[in-house]
Amino acid sequence: MPRGHEGVGSADGAHAEAAEAGAHRSVSTGTLAACPDALLAKILSHASVHGRLLSRVVSRAWRASADEPATWEHVHITEYTCSDLGLFVSGLTSLAERSLGSTTTLRIPVIPAHRVEALLAHCGSVSHLSIDVPDGEGGAHHSDYVIAAVSKASPPHLRHLKHALPPSLLDSDERYHRSSLRALAKSCPNLRSLDFSLPAPCDVAVHR
Repeated sequence: MPRGHEGVGSADGAHAEAAEAGAHRSVSTGTLAACPDALLAKILSHASVHGRLLSRVVSRAWRASADEPATWEHVHITEYTCSDLGLFVSGLTSLAERSLGSTTTLRIPVIPAHRVEALLAHCGSVSHLSIDVPDGEGGAHHSDYVIAAVSKASPPHLRHLKHALPPSLLDSDERYHRSSLRALAKSCPNLRSLDFSLPAPCDVAVHR
């Protein structure tokens, strides 16, 4: 067959494949568009935090579902997502203002105590709160008054608080004395468990 005819055949095949792919995309788009907003929000809630944020740029419908409180019922952020702590905190606060009003489980790396208080002001439904502190300079110095900040915020539904402290903050640490814990218990009457344990075994005894 002449080369010119080969080119036409190849082009026809490419057009056919493109049309078929377009049909599949149309079916997928139509199917998702037909999903009730609550169902789409439930589906997105199983994506990673990064995935949920990216879904906001897919379409207006996805953006609306991505901003639904139901999409953010559980939020787990285990590390800083950028090197600029101020930028990270601003992004987290913006997310809280927009979508975390119904969040029940919140896990974040430690941020300055006053920003913890401001963040929790937008997360009134939190029942499980975990604030991780990496050992070393990555954030340990921000842990000084985190418990006091949680006390001031007084999350009304808080039942479980985990604040994993690195070993460098446990030796001779007087910040978490009885008066601080008493104030925490008074401001969070539904608190049932308080956990200062570390994710990995260590020889440091936590006696408070």
